[in-house]
Formats: sequence, C-alpha cells, structure tokens
Amino acid sequence: MVEGHALEPELAPASPEREPNDSAQAAQALEPDARIGAVIALVPAAGGADVDWYVVAARSAAGDVAGAIDLAVGAAQPTLDAGLAPPSVAFVTLRAGAEPLALELVDIRGRILKARVAPAHGRAQLSYLRLDPAAPTLLRVRRPAGLKAPAVGAADYTLEQSTRLAMLDEELEPNDDARHAGALSAASSLTGRLDGHADRDVIALPALPEGATYRVELAGLPELAPELRLRDGESVIATARTGRGGELRLRNLPGRGTGALFLELRGIDGESELPYTLRVSSESAIDAPVEHEPNDDRARANLVRPGDVLSGYLWPGDVDWFCTSTEADLGAHIDGTPEVDWKLETFDVAGKSRKKADEGRRGAAEQIAAEAGARCVRVSARPRDGVYDAPYRLSFSGLP
Repeated sequence: MVEGHALEPELAPASPEREPNDSAQAAQALEPDARIGAVIALVPAAGGADVDWYVVAARSAAGDVAGAIDLAVGAAQPTLDAGLAPPSVAFVTLRAGAEPLALELVDIRGRILKARVAPAHGRAQLSYLRLDPAAPTLLRVRRPAGLKAPAVGAADYTLEQSTRLAMLDEELEPNDDARHAGALSAASSLTGRLDGHADRDVIALPALPEGATYRVELAGLPELAPELRLRDGESVIATARTGRGGELRLRNLPGRGTGALFLELRGIDGESELPYTLRVSSESAIDAPVEHEPNDDRARANLVRPGDVLSGYLWPGDVDWFCTSTEADLGAHIDGTPEVDWKLETFDVAGKSRKKADEGRRGAAEQIAAEAGARCVRVSARPRDGVYDAPYRLSFSGLP
C-alpha cells in the first residue's frame, strides 16, 4: 500500500481459459480478481492467427458485478462528475511464457486504445482501467506484429485481473492524449502508475487568474526516472526530468496560455510497480520582479536591462534565458545558493557563446563581467540541482 492506495489484491489460483474466445462477441468474461492460465497458437491456422479476447466486468458501488455486457457499437464513454458513484477500475497483468505476447485494450470498433508487450518470461501491465457497464472493456492477447517466426507452435501465458472502486484522486485510463486527459483542479493530487515506456498520463489544468502560477511536485519512485512536460495546446512550454528515484519539483509555471494547459507525465528510464503521487497547487501573482516561464531557450528569453535585479526558480534540467532588446551589453551575477552549483554563460546576438562562469563549487556565487557584444545570459546548474523553496537572485550589469 502506498499513500493509502491499495494495488491489486491477492488473486485466486489460475483457471483455464474457455475456448472459443477468438472474437469480441465470444470474449471470455473475467470475474473480479480472476487469474487465467491460457495458451495461444503462434502458427496461423486456416482461419488466421490465434487471438484470445476477454471482457472485464465492472463492480457496482455495493461490490457486485455489474449486469450484462452490451456489445452494441457506439456506446458512449461517460465522464466522471462530482457527486456520482465512483467507477470501477481494473488492474491487468499479462505474464508471458517462453514467447513474447501483446496485451491490448480494444474498443468495440476494434481500435487499439492501449497496447503493451510482455517480453519472453516478462510481464505487461494495464493499470487503472476505467470500467463502464454501458461500454465493455475488451482485452485482446495475441502475438506481437513484426516478430520473426516463432520456434514453437504455441505460447502459454497467465492473465491476472483485479477490480475495485476508484478513489477520487486516481487516474482513469486511457488518458494517453489530450482528448482523453483527466482533469485536475488548481489544488489537488493524483495517484497513478506508468505502465512501461509507452505509457503517457495526460492531465488537463484549469486556467488561473492573470499572473498566477502553478507549482508541481512529483514524489520519487525507486527504479523510475520520470519526465514532466507542460503543454500549451500542442506546444511544449516547460520540461523537467530527473534520474531514477529522483523527485521533480517545479515552480513558477504559467497558469494560462493561448490554448488549453496540460501536464504530460512519462517514464524515461526504468520501471516501477509502485504508484506515483503528483501534487498540483497554484500561487497568486507577486508584486516583485520575477522570471517568467517558459524561458528555456533564446527565442523565448525574458527581456532585461543592465541594472535589473530579479528572482527565479530552477528545477533539475531547467535553464533560464535573459536577453536585452537594446544595444546594451550584459553581464550577470547570481547569489550563492546552498547545494546548488550555478553556471552562467553569455551569448552574442547570433547565439554564439562568449564567456562562461563555472567555478565548480556548490553554494558559491557566479559572475560574468559585461563585455561588448554580450546580449544574452543563460542560467543553469548541475543536472540534479534546483531551487524550489526559495528563489535565486540574479542581477544584471552593463558596460560603464
């Protein structure tokens, strides 16, 4: 159990699959907390390649299995509204034998909504699948496309499935794109799980009042290196990533854009079976000079002048750019910050590097004197360094 959220319960001993189950209409119904032992033919027969279909039943609020599954094409996927009974969620694990197998979530039109491949003697997972009695949750197991001819004629596997009622702060899959994004308020948390490198969890954020900003915290998970992106419509306006087990803490993220705001979470290295916890909150506009995100490249640099002094936040992997819009020449000084190894660099109007300041000591200030032709300053730090609880202080100088 993590943060009060239980994962799958202990499952019963494996039961054999029931053939025929090679079409959506003949899909084998999975009882809650089921464990199925199955075999799939790898050599195509006269009727084509073998596939195994399953349908997952939803639980009612009373804990009973919901009624009959309707396979009618066009059933709508309802949204989760406040005050309604919570939906059921399913956790599905495919454990492959000697041959790799694909686990797919498929809609009633045959479109693949999510797909994971279990390597030989490995597993594939689909977590937090939303179950809706009005629209069947269909699973398909088959041989992955594009593989060489198998050495054996059949492959064994185990399919494990458990269901329970969802909690209000949990993700509901599928949510891999903006069209299926879950929604968060400006002060809430979300629990979910990243099922392999192909998984994306996309969360829609409401627009904040003018000048207000978002702060985001993602707790570290053993053996998983995460990446967070903030999108303004289709454009990525902020990116943060860290190593395995590292936490992400972002601050001063813009609270509104030209389009809808989305957070996109994915794993970039490793995997973890533990759920993540993502916390989002908002901060009111402050009446003080502060950097404005996004400013992580020269094209989106904040405009400054010699004599300006401002504050800012830097998360692991972030950089902040500042440029002058006049003919003035820039230098910069950044105050020392405990446990942060600062780096300063100046650039000319064409983006060519001029000078660097990096003494290689944590906690020390860095400074670059102004020189002719220096029009931009870039602030960065060591990959895992950042300032979150208290901002950095950056001052700009010019030639006499």
